[in-house]
Amino acid sequence: MLNIEKSPFLVALGYIKNVNKAIFILISLLMIIFGNYTPTFKCNWSLGIKTPWTLASEEVWNRTHRFGGKLFMIAGVISLIGTLLTSNAYYLSLSIAVAVIGSIIYSYWSYHKIE
Repeated sequence: MLNIEKSPFLVALGYIKNVNKAIFILISLLMIIFGNYTPTFKCNWSLGIKTPWTLASEEVWNRTHRFGGKLFMIAGVISLIGTLLTSNAYYLSLSIAVAVIGSIIYSYWSYHKIE
């Protein structure tokens, strides 16, 4: 289990009982928000799912970000539910890995299908 130092202020005030669980919940919510906004990203070099295949084609960029956005939202929901039920990092790390690797594989597949 990830051992993160407890925030002395929030823990002392009684707002947070388990800091690990709070951080995992926040990361899960961030994944859901990122997945929601990912399909709106225009092709660029600073934000988004950047693989050689997505940067080579605007169509591959759009397809990958639509698919990747769905993956990240699903992964965020799964990790949120897993964190609320168990409070360990397994669901979070597994869902992030699946979303990232799935997006990369889809961009490769999409590029070779179009080109």
